Amino acid sequence: MATYTDHHWVIPDVVKIYRRVGTPMFQVRMKHPEENGYIVRSTKKKTQAEAIQAAITMYGQLSYKIENQIEIRDYSF
Repeated sequence: MATYTDHHWVIPDVVKIYRRVGTPMFQVRMKHPEENGYIVRSTKKKTQAEAIQAAITMYGQLSYKIENQIEIRDYSF
């Protein structure tokens, strides 16, 4: 069984949106440009068009943070 459905590349091989099984909201998976791995966040959108716009905005914010050496990951413990 697949863990996600309705996947769509927003930026090929860099930014992908998808739905996890059992939830109506889209997730975004962004490849970290300077490290190995991905950053996964919820777009909090139910339609693909809105999720694409949210993913583009989120990737822009990620790029800005990397260029300006701002902490990317939130730590709460």
